Order: sequence, then structure tokens, then C-alpha cells
Amino acid sequence: MRVAGIVFALLLTGAPALPARAQAQPPTGEETRNAARELARDAVAAHDAGDFARALDLIDRAHKLVPAPTISIWQARILAKMGRLIESNERYEATRRATLPADAPDAFRAAVAEAGEEVEVLRKRIPRIRVRVSGPGADSSSLTVTLDGKRVPPELVGVLRTVDPGAHQLEATVPGVSAVRRRVEVVEARSEDITLRLSPLDAGSGGASSSAESNPSSGGGSSRQTWGLVAAGVGLAGVATGVGFGIAAQNKRAELDDACSGGRCPSSQADTLDAFRTQRTVAWVGYGLGAAGLASAAVLLFVVHDEPPKTGVRPWVAPGSLGVAGRF
Repeated sequence: MRVAGIVFALLLTGAPALPARAQAQPPTGEETRNAARELARDAVAAHDAGDFARALDLIDRAHKLVPAPTISIWQARILAKMGRLIESNERYEATRRATLPADAPDAFRAAVAEAGEEVEVLRKRIPRIRVRVSGPGADSSSLTVTLDGKRVPPELVGVLRTVDPGAHQLEATVPGVSAVRRRVEVVEARSEDITLRLSPLDAGSGGASSSAESNPSSGGGSSRQTWGLVAAGVGLAGVATGVGFGIAAQNKRAELDDACSGGRCPSSQADTLDAFRTQRTVAWVGYGLGAAGLASAAVLLFVVHDEPPKTGVRPWVAPGSLGVAGRF
């Protein structure tokens, strides 16, 4: 059934043949039928273009205006394309069970017949799952099983039931006793047995607590190693700084030795003398920083092991100087 069938049915004069629950409503006016016709046309166009979400929204609006079989069958078709097979099945069933008067349009009768044929094909696509529960509390009257956050009636636990294809979240809980959560992927046209094995809450929480307590220094160890590497980096940087400025200071010292005599330097060498003193100071600071950093790294990485480290190092930088602070 395409747009032509819907348009033909909705253009017919007189009260349309509707499902029994809709016949008690006031007669549909021309303006309403026209609006429903346009919505249905746009819905089918969106369906053919692959925009199923828009198609469903439009066809639902049309069905609220004129709940005719020619529209409800398209609800079923669109839902099927969206993978919502359970809802699609219900729409098909509602369509094929529609009560039609003797003078119902041929398009309505065709939609009812097509719904009966198409629903049989759809049913073969609907997957089924059987959810069983085992473990502590599985036989408890307080057992709760949920599928995608909705509670599963006890009558459906342990028996095959239809579901839509795709990913589903299953959860079983016995309050205060045990729980389990599992994600499953259901494939079209297949049946699958799924067992949810409950785990005791005490054991689960105790295990997690025990795991955390059995390795209390894991977080501290990671922090210790991180600070050890930081200290090593600071130490190497300090040594490199000391060597670099030390060499520069030695070069300045050589220039001063050539230009100065008797411990006195001419005024022309004032800048060279200041540069020498600055470079010498920075070199000594670099050596000190390097020694402190490397010593701290050695303690953090090689001396302290499982117990939380009682040493610490913190690099600092200030105008004209840098270093590390800590305790060992």
C-alpha cells in the first residue's frame, strides 16, 4: 500500500470505517481528513527516504486525526524498519482485527488483508530470550528481574519471551542478599537462553574492600614513583644547568684573567665580572638542585617500597633561583 491507497481512502465522503473504539467519536470533518491525508503522504515520503523517526511522528499524528487501517498499517511498517518489532506487531494486529462495516472502502479492506500477511512475516523476525536466574536468593519471593530498567513479571522469568533485537540491559537483585547485571545483544529471528548468576552482596563488597585493603600502598606507590621521576627530572635539569653555567663562568673567568692583574680589573671589564659572578652562582644553585633532586629520586624509587613514603620532594622556582624542598 502506497500513498495512492491512503489518499484514495481518505478522500472518500461519509464517515470512514474505523476500529470499534473510534466509531463512537464525532464524524471526521473534511478539514481534518485533509490534514490527515497530508500528514500520511509526508510520512510515507519520509519512510521512503529512510527518515523513520520523522515518518513515525507524522504517521502517529495522522492516526490520531483519522485512525483508519490505511494509516495504522503504515505505523506498523515504520516501526518495523526502526527495529521496534514488538510495537510493530501490535500495530499490525490492531489493523488486521479492525472491524469494518459492510460499506467500508476497498482500501480499508486491502489494508486489513495486507496487515494479516505482513504480520506473519514480521513474527519470524522477532527474537526471543529465556532469562533464568541462579545463585543465592534465586528462589526468593523478593527476587526482582528488570529488562532495560523495566520490571519483568515473575511469570516471564524462565520462559521464552519476545524482545526487540539489539542491546539490552538485564539485572537481577535480591534486596540485601545478591545482585547481578548483564548486557546482552539479541539478534533477529534467534532464540537465546540467558542465565543471570547472582553474586552475594557481602562477598562482592567484601571482595572489593579486601582487594583495596590488600594493596593499600598501590595508590601511594604510584604517587611515590611519580614524584620519584619528577625528582629525577629536576635533578638532571639541575645538573645540566650547573654544567652549562659552570662552563660559561669558566670562560668569563679566563677573560678576566687575561684582562686583570693583581686582583684588580679595569672598569671596562665590569660587565664581564658581573656576568662571571651571576653564572657562577647559577651554576652552584644548579649543582645543588641536581644533587637534591637525584638524592630524592634515589630514595623514592629505590629505598621506599611497599610502605607509604615518608619522604617527599617539591620543586620550587623563585625570581633568580630555583630548588627543591622536602624531608628525608
